[in-house]
Amino acid sequence: MSNQLKRFGISEFTTWPWSFERDVERYQAHGIAIIEICQFELNRDDYSAQLHLLKDRARGVSSVQSTVHSLFPDSLAPQPTAPEDRVKAEELGTLPFLEPGESRRYDLEFRILTEADAIAAYVQRIRSSG
Repeated sequence: MSNQLKRFGISEFTTWPWSFERDVERYQAHGIAIIEICQFELNRDDYSAQLHLLKDRARGVSSVQSTVHSLFPDSLAPQPTAPEDRVKAEELGTLPFLEPGESRRYDLEFRILTEADAIAAYVQRIRSSG
């Protein structure tokens, strides 16, 4: 087997129900040398011990997926919806976050405006809210 095949890696997205520590332990047990870290798997208050675990177990890191791994809403971070608001929320650490297995319910209501006055009023409402 070539050395390149021995450096096979796995993303934590594939084992997201497991803890970070379990990922590292199980990956090592199966000879997986490289890990793609998902920020949502790390302890938000202090992840230094988890990163030391990687160093102690000689795991390589291929990449780190930020909690906001998309500029657009997704199942892990559905709000805020505007890309610039998502970047700002990530910088401030205020992005709403779903833990693995956690869910939230959102009710959306759609209306089709067909009257010119209703459309104009809605456009004015949007412009005045910004």
